[in-house]
Amino acid sequence: MVDLVDILDWVFVPSFNDKFDNEKISCGWENYLFESFPKKDKKEQILILTGGSDALGYGQTLPSLLTHITWPIIWVQGPLATAPCIPDKSTISVVESPKNLKELIAESTIILSCYGISLFESIYNSASVILLPVKHLCDADELTKLASFSCCKISSS
Repeated sequence: MVDLVDILDWVFVPSFNDKFDNEKISCGWENYLFESFPKKDKKEQILILTGGSDALGYGQTLPSLLTHITWPIIWVQGPLATAPCIPDKSTISVVESPKNLKELIAESTIILSCYGISLFESIYNSASVILLPVKHLCDADELTKLASFSCCKISSS
């Protein structure tokens, strides 16, 4: 089997995972290629992004922890995710696979996100970002490197 690094001139990895020991591999911020986002005024709203399938099950537990928040909360339910368990009298509204996700990210003041592309899109759009606990999604070294940029609050539990 041919190693791709041997036949390519350069490899760009959109990740903080820099465990690769090869001068042809570039990791980090400069490798994220975001589509353009609309320019929006920030609204006093919270956006929650748990990924396309909510693989870590935040929809079952997180909503009940947010009942004291008075700002509107928009929960983005991914196409493969089960509906979140929203308590009565909650400020959470659920939108399923919204076509205007870029606009929601651009206009939200606070974003809670799982580790993935949406996290970096949220940071890129100057939101105050809280990274939900990552569990097995990335390793401690990658989180340490991300923390060194002071670009988001990293939740540990």
